[in-house]
Amino acid sequence: FNVLDDGTTTYLPNGRAAVTSLLASDLMGYNDLIQMEANLMDNGARPTEGGMFAYIMPPQTYAGLLKDPDWKASHQLRDPDSIYRGEVGTLGGLAVVRSNAPGFAAQAQATSGKTNKWYFGFAVGRQAYAITDLQNLKVYTIAPGGHTDPLYQSRQLSYKFAFKAVILNNNWLIVTKSAGLNS
Repeated sequence: FNVLDDGTTTYLPNGRAAVTSLLASDLMGYNDLIQMEANLMDNGARPTEGGMFAYIMPPQTYAGLLKDPDWKASHQLRDPDSIYRGEVGTLGGLAVVRSNAPGFAAQAQATSGKTNKWYFGFAVGRQAYAITDLQNLKVYTIAPGGHTDPLYQSRQLSYKFAFKAVILNNNWLIVTKSAGLNS
């Protein structure tokens, strides 16, 4: 998350120039996803094997997208089960994925008259980033017994490993900043 957050290409909905100008109504919507997909295509990003780009967002931004009238209208007749299940699925060339990872927690701002919370998201093309394998997985095993285990019933297993995420192409990664449903 921290590595992707350092991406240099950012997108804010409704043409906002900075996070300090976000309003609570600046939710991500269909038009925003269309624009991000076009930006990724213009930058030469490659879609995933399914032909889509990925858009990873927190639950509050995802909930705002579920309320988008364009998304709702596109699913009312063709796929109403998506409305009942609360699944965006794909929209505007992006496979939308929600994540409740801690990095997606709300960010606070104190600008008067603006949204009090905003959220990160990431639109990603294939091979925009990579996770390196530093080849040092080490497994530690402690056999049963000893002072803390007089009945020989407990075995401890632990491991250590190292990896690093790296941005390969900033043009294939868009960091989004927007309001969320409970902003």
